[in-house]
Parts: sequence; structure tokens; C-alpha cells
Amino acid sequence: MRVKSLFAVFLVLICTAVYTLKTSGETVCFIEDCEELIGVYNYCGNDFLALYVGSGSYHYAVTDGENADIYDTEMSADTNAVSFVGGYLYFFENTLSGDTPAVKVCRLECGNNTKRYSIVNTDIQILQGRCAADGDGNYYFIDGEDIRIIRDNTPAERVYVGNAPRTVVSSCEGERVYCTTARELAVIENGEAFYIPVQADRVYPSADTFSDDVGTVYANDGSVLYGGFSGSHGGIGTNGAYFGIKDGRLVQVYKGKETAICDMDESAFLCMGSDRFVAVLQNGGTAEVRSFDNQPTEPAVSSGIGDSEDKKSTFNLDGFCVKGDYLCGIAPETTAAQMKKMFSPENCTVQFLNTKNEEIKSGNVGTGCTVMIKAESEYSYIIIVYGDLSGDGSVKTTDRRSLMKHFLAGDNLSNAQHEAADINHDGNVDLKDVTALNLYLNGEEDISQSLK
Repeated sequence: MRVKSLFAVFLVLICTAVYTLKTSGETVCFIEDCEELIGVYNYCGNDFLALYVGSGSYHYAVTDGENADIYDTEMSADTNAVSFVGGYLYFFENTLSGDTPAVKVCRLECGNNTKRYSIVNTDIQILQGRCAADGDGNYYFIDGEDIRIIRDNTPAERVYVGNAPRTVVSSCEGERVYCTTARELAVIENGEAFYIPVQADRVYPSADTFSDDVGTVYANDGSVLYGGFSGSHGGIGTNGAYFGIKDGRLVQVYKGKETAICDMDESAFLCMGSDRFVAVLQNGGTAEVRSFDNQPTEPAVSSGIGDSEDKKSTFNLDGFCVKGDYLCGIAPETTAAQMKKMFSPENCTVQFLNTKNEEIKSGNVGTGCTVMIKAESEYSYIIIVYGDLSGDGSVKTTDRRSLMKHFLAGDNLSNAQHEAADINHDGNVDLKDVTALNLYLNGEEDISQSLK
């Protein structure tokens, strides 16, 4: 990609200057005349689209992190709402159809900057963040406690979500829509809603994960992958590594180890590509686009012990088995206090979080819970208790029912539940695991929690 020639600039109504430099190992591309940065999205592969307001209208930059092509959409900054998915920008503007409230939609194809307009009779007025489009060009509007779906510009079904819906946003590929509510996250797919226990004012989808506005990274089933970031636009994950902003630094978390990459303002937008990611931040009237390799860097220490002998904060993992992000080797009915002692922590803190990201101060720890260890750096692991699918730390008949429902009714298991259901450790979840669970419940055989 390269910056367009002056002639091309004239043709596409380019109105901002773009230039690049190198600093701290990452490429920095500056986009001028950026009064407000709206969002950053994966455009295709390693290209990204940054949407912003400048000189009273919306503009977008398509960038690979080194150079950028800048386009004026000619859409007023007073437009009520904007959504991006599948290479299209959708601008939603409240209007009237006769005397009835309606929404005027402009679909802008970013590849050639062409527009198509339509009027949708919604009977409601919309605000920023309360409407979205999916990859098939359907529209989703929050209407009371419903999501109203518009197909082919015609009102179609309503999906009840309840619990005071707040915002709606499409996933990266547009195959699902996330609706935040006062109590949980409603995920709408194929016109139906299912719910996951995530409370957030807004979520930020990535390719394989999503995050909330307080820095927690989730798998698509809602299980917590990492809960230690503090950036206002959450974090992103790929290849078993998580990237986010914490305490004014862009950090990588890999194999439980935190590695600082560079200083970064916590309001920066992060977006993941196929083999790189970008961080875009507002700096006065300029947007800075920084590009980074998304391949995880091996941490200097992977054992969980301090980086050098003269450091006083230590803990050990000798009593556990580490499998990627999972921490195994934990017997059923292990309490948080008992497990904390197993780490033999010295001058560091050990904290346990349940699947709702709430601290566990007493009682058992179970499958899907997260342990956070703050020593010289910060480490986190997802706890696995083999046979415990409910996450309460016990192995009971309710876990057998969950496993049977997985086979008979097609009930989906979360990533952590799927790992816990592999009771014989052969890499598969099948009827052999049901047999092993039955033998345990009948008192005939134990479940090995060790992977060795």
C-alpha cells in the first residue's frame, strides 16, 4: 500500500496528510485533521480501517500501519449512528417517512467509495451505539427491550433481550451481534438470542475473542481469558497471547507472563489482523497508527518464578500441570485458601476470579475460574478440574448430566468445559469419558488430574 498521488487525492477527496516514521521498533503512521477517533476495524488481512471525524464530516483511513489512504465519506458528523462490517460503512440518520419516525441508511462500500441509500420505517429514533449491521446487510435496532431486525429494508422479526439493552455491535465477520444489557450479554445469531454472563457497557469484538470496556478479554463463549488490562477499549487475543493496555503500557500476556512492549495511552483502540495488530490513539488533532507483530514473544521466564535470583517475589507451579493457558492437577473440592498455599507465594498476591470476573474469597475453585498472580510481573491461568463441568469445583451427577446433554442434545461446552470433559486425557471428548465419569461416581476409579 502507498499514499495516493496528488491526482488520486483529488479523485477520492482526500483531505488529510499522512506520514510515517519508526520509533521503539514499531511503525508509526500519523493521520492529520482527526478531531475525534470513532473506531478501528479489521478491513482485510493486515489492512485496517480507522473511522474518524474531521472538518465536520466522517472520514476513514485504510492503513497497513505504515501508510494510509484517506477518504472523505461526505457524511455529516451529525449523523446519528455508524456501523462497520464486511467492508461496508453504514450511516444511520433519523428521519421521517410521512409523519412516522424512520431511519435513512447510507451503505458505503469502502473498496470504491460508492453509496447506496434506503429508508427503513422503524417507528423509532436511534442513537449512536444502538444500531448495527451484520455481514448479510441486515440491520439491528434496539427498540425497548427488543432487538428489531430489518432484512432487505423490511421489518422482520423481533428478538426479546430484556434487562435494559444498552448497545449493539456486530462481530468482526458479522455472523453474530452482541447486545449489552444491564445484567448480561445477549448474543444474536440467526435471529435467535443466547446469553452469556458478561456485564459490560460496551464490547469490542476481535477475530477469536472479544473484550469489554474495563480490559477483560473473553472467549466467544464468555469464559474469561485474561482480566488484567485497564485500557478503555479492552484487549485482543491471538495464538494464545493477549495484548492490551495496562498502567500506561502496551503489554503482551503469554503463558501467564506479562511483557511490556511500549508506553501507550489507555484510550487507544486496538485491532487484530492476520499477522499483525495496530494501536490507534488520539493525540490532539492527530491520530497515531502503530503497527506490531502479533506473534507472541516467549517470556523470559515460563516457570512462574521471578526473573532473577535477587528478586524477592516468587511462587512455584511444582504442584500443578500447565497446558497452555490452563492450570491442571487440581483435586476436586480444593478451596481457594488450599490452592493459594500450593503456590508457596513469597511477597506476591494470588487472587481467584469466577466466570463472572468476581473474586472468590472462600469455597471451592473450579473449572473456568481464573487465578491471577501478581509478583514481579502478572500471571494468569484458567483452572481446570477434570470431571467438573459446572465450575463449582466438585465432580457430581450434575456434571454427568451436562456431559450427556452435550452428546444427546448438542449442548455446546465452553473451551474450559471441553477440556475438563476430556477425563481420560486422550484429546477427545467421547463416550469413553462418560464411562470414566461413571466409574468415578460409582466409587470404582479415580479421575487423574495430572497430565503426566
